[in-house]
Amino acid sequence: MYAKIFSSLYQGTLRGRSNEILVFTNLLAHASKDGIVDKHWRAIAEETGLTVDSVRAAIIELESPDLESRSPEEDGARIIQMDGHRAWGWQIVNHAKYRAMRSEDDRAEQNRLAQKRWRENQKDKVITRKPSVSTRNTDKPMQKQMQKQKQESDAEASVSKAIASSCAGFEDFWQAYPKKLGKVGAQKSFKAAIKTATLEEMLNAIQSQKQTDAWTKDHGQFIPWPATWLNRGDWMNEVQGQTKAPKPAEVPEPANWQSIYEPMDDRAYYDPDGVYEAPEWSKLTSKEKVAVIAATKP
Repeated sequence: MYAKIFSSLYQGTLRGRSNEILVFTNLLAHASKDGIVDKHWRAIAEETGLTVDSVRAAIIELESPDLESRSPEEDGARIIQMDGHRAWGWQIVNHAKYRAMRSEDDRAEQNRLAQKRWRENQKDKVITRKPSVSTRNTDKPMQKQMQKQKQESDAEASVSKAIASSCAGFEDFWQAYPKKLGKVGAQKSFKAAIKTATLEEMLNAIQSQKQTDAWTKDHGQFIPWPATWLNRGDWMNEVQGQTKAPKPAEVPEPANWQSIYEPMDDRAYYDPDGVYEAPEWSKLTSKEKVAVIAATKP
């Protein structure tokens, strides 16, 4: 397998960090077309000649956020783990972006070579011009080249549109899920899961499971990674151990509280004889009840 290496790799924040660059290029060379590298770090150490500790240290750096990175995805991290239950196997964050990228220099060079071939072909031809004969055929090589470039451009646009369509609803899922780790892996799992479940079913399940003891315990430490949740079909789980909000305690009604409340009542009502009519105790707000209780204490 092979991978396209850009000079920006050596000009960014990895410059001068030979171990990280060596490990990263090894991962690129072994990545699938989707950017998945299902490979143990010991195998990377054997291929690169680095020690296992050096490879693991480089992996940690590549997984870490990089605030100076050109790409904002995953906070600048270059790789993320595919699964939370094992410490190896990664997704290269910007693999699809760089795989599809064609630099302006590549395009200019391709056009230059096409024009050169066309001119050489014209030199080899003996062109006899006659008034009744059209010379439009001499433009065919250039027309074919332009048509080919348009087809390639349309194909790239079609791929981008297909990717966007397949990710429909993922951002809603991502915003609703409480543990935001492994976004690229979660997106891949979402594409498979959405074929067997609706987005509404997933969102309803997330809302219910957010209230369970398993998800609220230790500040959500035991919430599964989103990719794991999707791969296991956890939206079908029966909700158990749901935490219920405690019912607020009722403030007891003190005796003869009406006379205490009258000076506090901004909406005081008096009958035709001038007698104050207090509202029902249950109509008072909690703040008003507390104020009355406090006023009754000696």
